[in-house]
Amino acid sequence: MFLASMVCREMNALSDNLVFRPMTADDRIAGLEMTRFDEKRHNEPSFSPNKGDSPPQLAALDALNIVIMLSSCATVVGVIGSKRSDADAQTAEIVFTIAEEYRNRGYASGALELMCVVLPQFITLHQLTLHCHPRDMAAIAVGGHAGFAPMIQSDVRLSDTSFAMSRMVPLTLHSPRLIYRVLTMADHQSIYDQFSDADMCRSFSDPPCTWQEAADIITHYGSPSTSKRFARWGIFLATTGEFIGTCGYHFFDATTAQVEIGYDIWKAHWGNGYATESVGSLIAYLWNALPVQTIYALIFPENAASLAVARRHGFVASPILREHTDEGLCCVALQKQR
Repeated sequence: MFLASMVCREMNALSDNLVFRPMTADDRIAGLEMTRFDEKRHNEPSFSPNKGDSPPQLAALDALNIVIMLSSCATVVGVIGSKRSDADAQTAEIVFTIAEEYRNRGYASGALELMCVVLPQFITLHQLTLHCHPRDMAAIAVGGHAGFAPMIQSDVRLSDTSFAMSRMVPLTLHSPRLIYRVLTMADHQSIYDQFSDADMCRSFSDPPCTWQEAADIITHYGSPSTSKRFARWGIFLATTGEFIGTCGYHFFDATTAQVEIGYDIWKAHWGNGYATESVGSLIAYLWNALPVQTIYALIFPENAASLAVARRHGFVASPILREHTDEGLCCVALQKQR
């Protein structure tokens, strides 16, 4: 139960209205269709975590099943589970069921989003899949909200009884002092503070955001594009988990083999080298993950601190590498060493 307990702990830390606990062999929950979970339930591998351990590898038949409860009253509303479906391809299937009286309240979407964020922190995964009945539009909608897209084979559904969906696993990066993970609605207040603050917005191309626009930012970046044209992660202190900023890439262009990066650190943490550390991690990732030869950033000339971060990593002045409508931006670029 070590792995299930750790996954539940992390999901609980990110959730405001739901609580999660490991499912036991004795659980039979009224109002829930448990057949899928009975078929998948197997003993987990014996795993005792130690600091610095690499993510455990689940065998093909090992499954992880978690009970979903309301935090306000500990009422059980559903179950969500995962199973390693292909160890070589590093994929896993997620299944969920919500009691009928609690459907259409966002509980399935919330639990699925959290599972997608937390599970890859403990198990090495490349892709997550869902299999829904073609007529179960509610389940398909839940998957779509969590960033799952239809798996198409010759432009037809894979079968008459199963509608397959998948999403790429959002990357979780690590550096000596920082952790970078996909944003969730648990980060809503932090993102709003970050992108509505007057001091911060002096360095941004966009005006201060509204509360709804902050949610839109999370929705956009919380479901990374499977075409890998963009991705952005929240930056958190490894010691405390405190949010301190974001970093990521966008405008990836395979034709020109170039990609733009962006980064921002909350003003209370300026001067600690966190931007330099996060940009270093981002560069190392991009050289390996994308077929690019040029990484560039568009920066306001008066933002001396951001320019200094880029120069520390070898960025030099460059002609503007993409069209934009913001006046006064300068471009710095880094070429991949051959």
